[in-house]
Amino acid sequence: MREIGTGVGLKSNNTVYFHLEKLIEAGLLEKDPFESRTLRLRRKEAVPFVMAPILGKVTAGIPIFADEEYQGEFPVPEIITKGKNVFVLTVKGDSMINAGIHNGDLVIVEKTYVANNYDIVVALIGEEANVKRLVKE
Repeated sequence: MREIGTGVGLKSNNTVYFHLEKLIEAGLLEKDPFESRTLRLRRKEAVPFVMAPILGKVTAGIPIFADEEYQGEFPVPEIITKGKNVFVLTVKGDSMINAGIHNGDLVIVEKTYVANNYDIVVALIGEEANVKRLVKE
């Protein structure tokens, strides 16, 4: 897990595991039942990607000024975006560590005005942005 995390810029083994499980569920990877630490690609054709803009930082902690700053692009598999309007932010802070989101992680965000209870959201309150789990009272 650590090697994969280092290769893709993720610090948490739990986050790497979560994403690998999602790729297995999507049918893109499979575990080898006879060899430990072995994953195999299931599809021989190329997986299509879309380039999502990296638009700055979001805090997991004390809110920061939401300054949309284009910082490049990040490849996201189309199977994840499914045609949705997405962008990427870099997380600053550790308040979402229990959700597997660590300082320096990149989060893929769908631009929407509706969220369900317990979704992880990037909340924009006034001009400050923060990533948190939504709990409706």
